[in-house]
Amino acid sequence: MTTVLVTGGFGRVGKHVVEQLVESGYKVRVFELTDRREALGLHESVETITGDLMVYKDVLRAVRGVDIVCHLAAVFPPFFFEEFRLFDVNVKGTFHVLQAMKECGNAKKLVFASTDAVYATGCSLDEYTSPLDETMPVWPINTYGIFKYMNEVMIEKYARLHGFSFVNLRFFWLMDASEMIDLLFRARNYMDNIVPEDREGLHPDDIVAPLLENGDVFFEHITETRDICQGIVLAIKNTGVGSETINLAAPDRLDYTKYYEIVASRLGKPCRRVRVKGLKNYEADIRKAKKLLGYSPEFSVRKMMDEALASCRRGM
Repeated sequence: MTTVLVTGGFGRVGKHVVEQLVESGYKVRVFELTDRREALGLHESVETITGDLMVYKDVLRAVRGVDIVCHLAAVFPPFFFEEFRLFDVNVKGTFHVLQAMKECGNAKKLVFASTDAVYATGCSLDEYTSPLDETMPVWPINTYGIFKYMNEVMIEKYARLHGFSFVNLRFFWLMDASEMIDLLFRARNYMDNIVPEDREGLHPDDIVAPLLENGDVFFEHITETRDICQGIVLAIKNTGVGSETINLAAPDRLDYTKYYEIVASRLGKPCRRVRVKGLKNYEADIRKAKKLLGYSPEFSVRKMMDEALASCRRGM
């Protein structure tokens, strides 16, 4: 039986990956700070090793005896400005995983959770003229994206030197469908960048459809958590796929004007269009994931919105 180590296996993504791997017949080991297996209702066969990514001997203990490592543990946004913590967990922690794989010699594949932040999505210094594919040059502009890209390079070099394969998965803006409602009120996140004429009379809790500064439609790419989990499990299962970097994203892009006006109508609220300085359109190219992994994302933007609205109505 193949044994898979999932670092961060009790997190938002990890717990679903663990469940799917168990259902698929894998022996699963989770490496986490604390043991929450029973609290999360995970199968009793799931082995838990508690420890800290910052402590090499803990990581070594977790890696020893497994066949595949799925490295999900990381510090995520909004911790952009805690740069020393970001480096320690996201870079030093990954180095510990790679060094343990080298020392133990038993794990022959690493599946790594990277990010669309390597492309500087949504806040790029340049316009994107085509969908983002894996061959494009990367230019991260925050420490989170920089450190994730450093990990990708480190993984590639370690894999080549020490004889294991890897799949770097670049997640495009991961969220649960229920969180789509939060996007309706994003005005408070970019109030300072709204064109002054469009800011007048705007309340931070208004439903706002952002536009580019020139008034054109703004769109970007998101991904439902369950689709990300599908991609991760496929990367683990596909033994013939290795030494690859692959985008994971929803089957379509989020066009704010189109979808927000639909939602505003359903909620009986007005939808304000505002021009925002600094936004850049982008969308993901996921043809490689479909071809190599058989990736078939189920959650379109419309499906996510419908599920979010249903959840919202139940909570009223």
